[in-house]
Order: sequence, then structure tokens, then C-alpha cells
Amino acid sequence: MKKNILVVDDSALMRRVICDIINSDSGFQATDTCRDGLEAYEKLCQKAYDAVVLDVNMPRMNGLELLERLQKRKYKSNSSNGQYINDRWS
Repeated sequence: MKKNILVVDDSALMRRVICDIINSDSGFQATDTCRDGLEAYEKLCQKAYDAVVLDVNMPRMNGLELLERLQKRKYKSNSSNGQYINDRWS
């Protein structure tokens, strides 16, 4: 089963390149993309992903602000190990 990845970057070109790289591996699939952290946060509240590829500098909400918000919310990924994001980067 492929791992579902969310790609977040304000550059359409970078989103495309990152998705192409992810999709070139049979074990992963870039299932959704977002233009900024706020859009990604809204999507993450609705759907679980196995991983998120995240740009740092973006409008409205940057990548670090998104990570901080997810840590406060104790966002749980879809991955089989069941770790919380704040456990991974602590």
C-alpha cells in the first residue's frame, strides 16, 4: 500500500517537481498539494496523511507556524508507528 503524502509549497513549479519525485517511487504517492500553511492546516484537519513535505517560507502561514500549530494540536499522522508529530521533533 502506498504512503499518502501532502506537498505544501507556494511555488507551483516546486509542488510539481516534488510530486514527480515522490510519485516516481512505487511506495509513495503525492495525493494532495497546498499553496501555504493555512491551506495545509485546513486539509490536515479533514484528512490524515502518512507524511507532509513542507516549505518554510510561504504566505499567510509559513511552514514553521504550521508545525507549531500541529504540535499544539498533537496532530497524529496516518503512519503505522502512530507517533505524534511533537514526538518526532522533540
